[in-house]
Amino acid sequence: MYIHKKSIAEGLQAEQRFKKLAETRGFEVREATRSEQFDHIDFHLTLDSPTKEGGKLKAKVDVKGRKRLGRRNIDFEDDWVWIELKNVTGSDGWLYGASDFIAFEAEDSFIVSIRKELLGFCEDKIDTRRRVHISSQAKYVCYSRSGRQDLISLIKMEDIRKLPNSTVWKK
Repeated sequence: MYIHKKSIAEGLQAEQRFKKLAETRGFEVREATRSEQFDHIDFHLTLDSPTKEGGKLKAKVDVKGRKRLGRRNIDFEDDWVWIELKNVTGSDGWLYGASDFIAFEAEDSFIVSIRKELLGFCEDKIDTRRRVHISSQAKYVCYSRSGRQDLISLIKMEDIRKLPNSTVWKK
């Protein structure tokens, strides 16, 4: 239970770091409602459009704090990222959520990726037919935690950085 509470607190802290960073980059930031959070949206970002037509650019963002490879690991892992295909109840995970972007926290930055572009990459690269029972072996294959209905996989953070439209926001 302690690890779960600690993980939630770390995630909330990551969200606040992202919010401050977005505001320093000129975005108007609105926190998602409770019901929007169930659709995997943490923030709504708005930015005045640089086009001559004006208007505003709008985006829904889901923020992912730094994670560990396994429950017993002390250190955060920045080379590998957990991808949630199914959540703990077996429903679609955040990869299939309503956000436009996923912002992954690393030690010195956030890697901001278009969710649908990331989804396409994951559907192509993750072997969803193959299952492992040890979290550290979940690289591009699926893992489910004991007693849960989730389906998660590890992919390289570098692969996310290399997606055509991913950007790095330095902290």
